[in-house]
Amino acid sequence: MKRMKHRRKRKRMETGVLVLLIIFLAAFIRFYPTESEDRGNLRDNVTEAVKNARETLTASAAEVQQTQKIKTGNVPQRTQETSATQETSGTQETSAAQETSGTQETSGQNTPTTEVPQEVEFHSTAASGETMTNAETTTETNAEFTTGTTTETNAETNEPSRRMIADKTSDLMTSSVTKTASEIFSEMSLSDKIYQMMFVRPEAITGVTTATAASDATRAALQKYPVGGIVYSKSNMLSKEQLAGMISHTKSYAKVSLFIATDEEGGKVNRLMDSVGTTKVDSPYSYKDNGINTASCNAKIIANDMNNLGFNLNFAPVADVWSNPNNAVIAQRAYSNNFREAGNLVDAAVRGFYEGGVCTTLKHFPGHGDTYEDTHTSTAYVSKSRDQLENEELQVFRKGIEAGTDLVMVGHMIVENIDNTAPASLSEKVVTELLRNEMNFTGLIITDSLEMNAVSEHYTGGEAAVRAIKAGNDLLLEPKDLNEAVMAVMNAVSQGEITEQQINEHVLRILEVKERAGIL
Repeated sequence: MKRMKHRRKRKRMETGVLVLLIIFLAAFIRFYPTESEDRGNLRDNVTEAVKNARETLTASAAEVQQTQKIKTGNVPQRTQETSATQETSGTQETSAAQETSGTQETSGQNTPTTEVPQEVEFHSTAASGETMTNAETTTETNAEFTTGTTTETNAETNEPSRRMIADKTSDLMTSSVTKTASEIFSEMSLSDKIYQMMFVRPEAITGVTTATAASDATRAALQKYPVGGIVYSKSNMLSKEQLAGMISHTKSYAKVSLFIATDEEGGKVNRLMDSVGTTKVDSPYSYKDNGINTASCNAKIIANDMNNLGFNLNFAPVADVWSNPNNAVIAQRAYSNNFREAGNLVDAAVRGFYEGGVCTTLKHFPGHGDTYEDTHTSTAYVSKSRDQLENEELQVFRKGIEAGTDLVMVGHMIVENIDNTAPASLSEKVVTELLRNEMNFTGLIITDSLEMNAVSEHYTGGEAAVRAIKAGNDLLLEPKDLNEAVMAVMNAVSQGEITEQQINEHVLRILEVKERAGIL
């Protein structure tokens, strides 16, 4: 009798071990990449092992059940009930294990080098860390994107699977996932800190003509140039699958979690809608009369689409007011031509973007809507008095700040009645005295692109970078030459023109905002 009990106990233990083995092997097949012939062969071998283990498990379970049935008549009634319970439990466990094993095996047999997902809906609730498998095999060039045989899509809908879409929680899947802002900061060198203040296009660090994937070049670049953010343009976007994969891999390579941004305002200024087919939303001005609910809902739609693809920051909303009908650079990008109305709509938009899962950037401080010139091509001037600005343009920015925006982008206009010696983005009077101190903005201040002619025609890359930091900016968007900018700032620190304490304050603020936003 004791021998039979011991035998049944041993069989149950063997059954349990085999169940754990199958679960492990099933998970191995599920998540192990299948990007090469060797890995494909390994996958087949593991699949065969699962099959053999499943057969062994079935035989063992059957033997246990038969033994239990034979001995049932020789034990008391209470023991019979216990034995029956064990038999039922063992059968259910075996059945569940067989079902799981069978699913994995079928998948492996039908697609020896491709993992076909069970769910193909495009949602923001994608599993954390699950990403597109073909991005690493796509070269980082401006060649046409080809999906080959490893693209995970639904053949009928051509929609990407959940596994390819990085949601906001995917931002946590980096080397710094368990570290706080202060812990990360404590491990950074001066060079690391300065790079953290740089916000660049992927081409600026990889050296490729047009980045459409992220693999070894991106990995190496982010180790060498640990920048704080990457901004993508239309040329980087070929499809939802490609873009989601590129972003996900880029995030995973970063020493410190990245801001991933683009300009997605709606209307003519969009990067995703026209390139990869996200939800079409018209320009803000077109729905100004529909009220704050429409502004909020449209912002949420845009943000949801961005978040689904892995973006965590939008360079929007535009807080400029189209008060000058001859202004062509802002025009219908503005939410209104009325300051009070614009303030209310911008407030609603900021909240909508947050509900959709991305951080926001008010632009272009202190207001680009009443200029005649375009800072992309030349110097622009704001001639309003300080009181006029306070009662008009600045009220819109105040509303956006009160709504909780994380960033404010400073434009390159010369605000003649505040500082007529430099663009606003390089002016301490505008950036620090007005925005940081008087308006009590505690978030991140970022320059407009330093490649724009309003700056690049008058300053070298190094000069612009040093001036921008001295003015009080936390982030420098698209420095004309990244290496030149970083070296110039390093030299300025060594010479005492910029203190290391100033750098520390900027970088801690960047990390703390990332931490609050769930990016770190």
